[in-house]
Amino acid sequence: MDILVTRKSRIIKIVQALIIFLITTFNFNVNASTDEWKIISSDQDMQLFEKQHTKGSLVPLKAEMILPFSIEEVACVLTDTSRKKQWAPSLVKNSILKEPSIYERIEYIIVDFPWPLLDRDFLFHVEVNVSDDSKEINIIARSIIDDTLAPETHLVRGFIHESSIVLTDENEQTKLSITTYTDPKGKLPKWVVNLFTRILAPATLNRFRHQVELNLYGEHEINRIKDLIQGYHDYKSLQINHKKLQAHKYYSAN
Repeated sequence: MDILVTRKSRIIKIVQALIIFLITTFNFNVNASTDEWKIISSDQDMQLFEKQHTKGSLVPLKAEMILPFSIEEVACVLTDTSRKKQWAPSLVKNSILKEPSIYERIEYIIVDFPWPLLDRDFLFHVEVNVSDDSKEINIIARSIIDDTLAPETHLVRGFIHESSIVLTDENEQTKLSITTYTDPKGKLPKWVVNLFTRILAPATLNRFRHQVELNLYGEHEINRIKDLIQGYHDYKSLQINHKKLQAHKYYSAN
């Protein structure tokens, strides 16, 4: 009996580590239409969906909830790398390796997996997009391969498929929509990941919600997020103009 309890405890810890990773990495946008998702649980606080008709053994999961906080307050928690371990305890390391702009970066993280499994590490690109009306923030993450930034180690290198967290401003409340689709690689059975993700995802999201409820961020941090949202379109315009200038120089030279 003790052996069975120990094995069950290890499996739960493994999947908790996976789910915490999925939330931590600014999860995913699978570009799916609404009718491709099947609702698997719902209460007054949260809805969980699974992607239908997927190829392969991993099943994308989407979670949605309404948080009674402004979009800036929720974004403060997501962007604060210094406090991520407070709501993601399996996160061992979280480093920003490269930051081409304030709306784009390359991150490297290590996630703790219980013995006898090796810990996982992930190298991924994060990009922030803001809607034209500034009411929606879409944070997208995708794995990249770059041995100059993060060479392969003795750990297992996991893979993040295109993934996102979407924050939508709904009259001083925020709709949080997270789509997760990550392969931890290694020998962990995919059915284990799928099964326990369904069970433990709500608990992990509730940890995140609790972190928002702590109100750890003052006016300075909230105004910083407001400035980032408001400055996004100027940033994109500069990018477009720069590309046009570079294209003009190229064709003029040729």
